[in-house]
Amino acid sequence: MTFVHGFLHCDPHPGNLFVRPRARADTAHGYNFDLVLLDHGLYRQLTPRFRYEYAEMWRALMKGDADQIRHWSRRLAGTDLYRLFAVILTGQNWSTIETQSLARASEPAQFSLGALTEKQPDLLRQIADVLSTVPPVLLLVLKTNDLLRMIDQKLFADQPAGVQRRAQLQSWLRLSHYCLVAIRDAHMADAGRTGTGVAQSVRRACRLLANWLCFWRDSAVLAVLSAALSIEDLLARLALWLPTIRTERTASLALLPRTAGSS
Repeated sequence: MTFVHGFLHCDPHPGNLFVRPRARADTAHGYNFDLVLLDHGLYRQLTPRFRYEYAEMWRALMKGDADQIRHWSRRLAGTDLYRLFAVILTGQNWSTIETQSLARASEPAQFSLGALTEKQPDLLRQIADVLSTVPPVLLLVLKTNDLLRMIDQKLFADQPAGVQRRAQLQSWLRLSHYCLVAIRDAHMADAGRTGTGVAQSVRRACRLLANWLCFWRDSAVLAVLSAALSIEDLLARLALWLPTIRTERTASLALLPRTAGSS
């Protein structure tokens, strides 16, 4: 909704989400449930330009590229306080972002307002300055982003640390994929606006080919990482499952009646 279609439900808290069981054979998406959105009173239409700039911002954040984060913070939010904007957008410390550790952060950073304002007395004014410059639609996207992050964490809150880590990584991979889709589509639309003529047609074809090659390259990397996480998750589940099978088998053997020769 955010990166591809641009028609965003801006209030996806748990009360507005409904899971409807379905037979897997009856669904086009291949899952055995539908995810139903309720309460359609707060939607926003995101322009192609906004989706592109928002995707580029997230790509810069995941790469930890400070120069690109500064550039896209100015383009997207109209602020030069790029570090503070990055912290607001991700819910993580700047040190986590600049060391390219964003995807490995399993939960939001804990901030102490008293300690932060003691080190930086004008912090609250800077936060107000950032929020006063961002477009109104971005404020709703930030709200939606926080709600989705909370839901993602609650889904795996009772799972072992390894399961939470893999689930968090899969979420970042999905985010990365849709960022790539938004960037690819924006570049394709831009290439399609070139003029007519042989030279322009050749230039357009080269740009489109380069765009698709970059997309396939980055998508292949994401697919390999996703497959590796799936294999790791399968091995972890087997490691938990095999001892249970052995215990149940031992218990079953103990209940069998003993023969005369074994007594």
